[in-house]
Amino acid sequence: MKRSGIHWFVLLVLVTLGIGVAWLFNGNPLALTIIMIVFGLAGSIFILMGRSIPSSNRRSIAPIPVDPGGADIEVEIVMRKLIEDLPIGIMFITNEEKIRFNNRIWNELLGVARELSLSDFKGHPGLWGALNRSIGTEDDLDYLWQVGTQHYQVIIKAVHTGNRFIGILVSGSDVSSFKRLERVQQDFLADFTHELKTPLAALMGASAILTEKKAMLKENELAEFHDIVGKEAARLNHLVDDLIDLTRIGAGAPTLMKSLIPLSEFIFDTSKLFTRELTRKKLTLKTDIPSDLLVFVDPNRFKQVFNNLFSNAIQYTEHGGISITASKEDKMITIHFKDTGIGISA
Repeated sequence: MKRSGIHWFVLLVLVTLGIGVAWLFNGNPLALTIIMIVFGLAGSIFILMGRSIPSSNRRSIAPIPVDPGGADIEVEIVMRKLIEDLPIGIMFITNEEKIRFNNRIWNELLGVARELSLSDFKGHPGLWGALNRSIGTEDDLDYLWQVGTQHYQVIIKAVHTGNRFIGILVSGSDVSSFKRLERVQQDFLADFTHELKTPLAALMGASAILTEKKAMLKENELAEFHDIVGKEAARLNHLVDDLIDLTRIGAGAPTLMKSLIPLSEFIFDTSKLFTRELTRKKLTLKTDIPSDLLVFVDPNRFKQVFNNLFSNAIQYTEHGGISITASKEDKMITIHFKDTGIGISA
């Protein structure tokens, strides 16, 4: 390798390390790894003689004639193959707005089998604009590119030699799974917020009655409302524990603590939490559940289900009421929860 080649290679390695460390402090170790690999390989290819061996079976990397023989050529061949086989798209665009090289992933992302040109990006205005903006400003850019339901993280890095801007290095990686995970997290947060509302509403209702009508309540009625406060406080504690469990185990379902409980008594205790709301809206509650019917469930999870059913039924029912029936056939228990509300569209 010539002295100038060594000089530029060392310079690009140092730039790579600097950028990689910056990404690491931004809390993105995946980006650190990608950028270090990309810049190291791209820098080597760009500098090592500025040439490559023609490849008839790879349209994505433009063939450039080279002098035969030499260890440098072998290194370049290996590096080109590594770039071609990377699971992310890699492309270098010169400051003259020409694609110097790209691997097959970019061809696949754009749906183009032939050698790529910048005009192939015009069908994707957002990405096209990001590339032109980076070349025009000679700055780095991050762009989230969406194609249908797929999402791609495009990282554009401006490449300089000394004070001279020579082009941009563009990587594209599929982050659709991360976006799906983000949606799952958002849905979980929405569900958890809903779960918090029910016990909070019960606590506020019981507290209001104890505050406003304490003098009018009998001793057993006071005890009942104090019991509601205690149970709902415990339920809030369970929800917080569940959240802690989920953060610990990451993926997977929380452990269910199942036990046999009398269904009729369970429904009665759960319905008491909504007595105030049922009374306020003048809704009726009818139950037809055999007193000896037992269910094998996790009481806390089971209560979450019925709390949501009660909460939604009361919210969307203006007249009439709620009816709950249960029956057992062989080993199967069927529970019917009905209300006279507007219903939920399919």
